[in-house]
Amino acid sequence: MSYNCKINAQNDNIIPNNYAEVRVLLDQYYEITARKYGTFHDYDSKKVSKDLKDIPTDDGTEGSINRKEGIAGDLFESDILLTLPQVKALLNEDIKGRNNRQAIRGMRYNWVKTPISYHFGSSDVKWRNLIRTALHHIEMETCVRFKENGDNKNYIYFTRASGCWSNVGKIGGRQLISIGFGCEAMGIVAHEVLHALGLWHEQSRSDRDNNIWINHINIYPGTQGNFEKRTTLNTDNMGLSYDYGSLMHYASKAFTINYDRYTIETRDRRYQQTIGQREALSFKDAKMINLRYCNDTCKYQMNCYNGGYTNPNNCYKCKCPSGLGTPKCGGELWANDDYQTITSTNLYGNIHCVWRIRSKARVLVYVDELQLPCKETCTSYLELKFKEDMIPTGSRHCCGPPNVWIASEKDAIIIIYSVNILINGSDTQGFKLRYKLCKF
Repeated sequence: MSYNCKINAQNDNIIPNNYAEVRVLLDQYYEITARKYGTFHDYDSKKVSKDLKDIPTDDGTEGSINRKEGIAGDLFESDILLTLPQVKALLNEDIKGRNNRQAIRGMRYNWVKTPISYHFGSSDVKWRNLIRTALHHIEMETCVRFKENGDNKNYIYFTRASGCWSNVGKIGGRQLISIGFGCEAMGIVAHEVLHALGLWHEQSRSDRDNNIWINHINIYPGTQGNFEKRTTLNTDNMGLSYDYGSLMHYASKAFTINYDRYTIETRDRRYQQTIGQREALSFKDAKMINLRYCNDTCKYQMNCYNGGYTNPNNCYKCKCPSGLGTPKCGGELWANDDYQTITSTNLYGNIHCVWRIRSKARVLVYVDELQLPCKETCTSYLELKFKEDMIPTGSRHCCGPPNVWIASEKDAIIIIYSVNILINGSDTQGFKLRYKLCKF
């Protein structure tokens, strides 16, 4: 079969010469995985791309953009440009069995020489500034540094091809990241850069079945391979828990055959609107990059709690999970036998408030009222962190109260109220909740 890869940048033949071979092997992989779920046909990337393009989606992720661009069938997991060794390893994994994937294991795919050089393939000022903003965001959260027009022989080349896509890990030489039309969101750019730094998608982890269901009946036939798990031979979760709020997580309707149907459901339904965010790195995303690149940055390691760790950008401070730093509003509260109330009265505009509620045992919370713009993935939300592990993102709510009592797993619960009027406007917003000491 002859491949006319639509992901080529206009007037810039930058796709590797062997990508046609990659596409042949990727098609084989998709056919093999489709058979396992009762679907068998000759995989045709052009037909897949066309059919997915005709199914309207707009979940704010790179996946929905690449569907609109008609390139979903040319990529792996919606936005990954595989190398020939990677697609061969993928086929080999399918034969030998699967176990675990999050970050590429070992130093081979790490960017050893820093700062990481990058260059632009477009002169558009607004486009360049967006990418600079995303790189600065990563620098603020990690020890990784980038240098524009640096002279390293291995470098990132930002191009404006069709759609949003990237390689995973350092592959050597000029390495492409496409930030095409429609991809102009800081979180999407950061998502693609995290791929280049070595991170795969969150829902590909071996432990994902403890956290999510994959509804294979709702997946477009032939694309089931985009939901497979990888092996521990080449990847590492670095001991960190599954994070519904990871910047690297698929949205609920990735590769759906019908936009009314979920392909991914969270086992704990309170987290359904947490998955698929493209706003910023989660605490866990940043920690994974810092574990990968920054272990030698600080000679002295702070004694940090609740999954915090020595901040590689300030070696004399702890970098704390969301909700455990110093809040600009909210405060510390104590739960007792009587119901107490928190409301958002007099909170307007862009808001990020944190309340930490503690007790001598556990804390019980019930949300009575919640008015926020309702979206598949919340962009303004009331977040509840009630798990013992404080590293992952809490459950985010924006379509009304969760209508259940929530009990903390230990002696504290964190309430985060975040409103972004730039995305959601200034419509009616607010919440009211009750809390008390939990005795059971």
